[in-house]
Amino acid sequence: MNRTHSRSGLAILAVAGLLMALPALSFAAGGFKLGSYSGKTSQHYKIVFRLVHAPGCPGRNYTLATYCLSTKTQAYLALKCPDGTMSNNYIDILGSLNKAGVLKGTSRGSNEIVDQIYLKVSRKGTIAGWVKYRQAESIEGTGPTCSSGKVTFSAQHV
Repeated sequence: MNRTHSRSGLAILAVAGLLMALPALSFAAGGFKLGSYSGKTSQHYKIVFRLVHAPGCPGRNYTLATYCLSTKTQAYLALKCPDGTMSNNYIDILGSLNKAGVLKGTSRGSNEIVDQIYLKVSRKGTIAGWVKYRQAESIEGTGPTCSSGKVTFSAQHV
């Protein structure tokens, strides 16, 4: 009979241990605050992000759950051209975060558009980062190259 009591005692301890570990496991599984984040760019324009936990985010295996970040609305981005004129474009982000909450990358379009982005989502509910954007004035890639320079941004979970 002593064996039965010791086994049931071990089972109770194992269940209690699992219950105590659940909060730690949920934090270790990501812990990012899902939903909307709102903030401003260093050019004083509004930027709004949406963070979801779902499979199928670009750049990742579609069978794996991942954190996908996107801009809810395109954020305005002012560009300065060499002749002193101004142009504009928009920040349009869609990508998956790595385990540390970072999204970074470079893309090049057909008209010599170059985007560079770096951002980090914290588990405290903030996003901070920067974007650089350059583009030729014409579709063919000719003419002066207009640039945003390094535009920083920060946003808070709302």
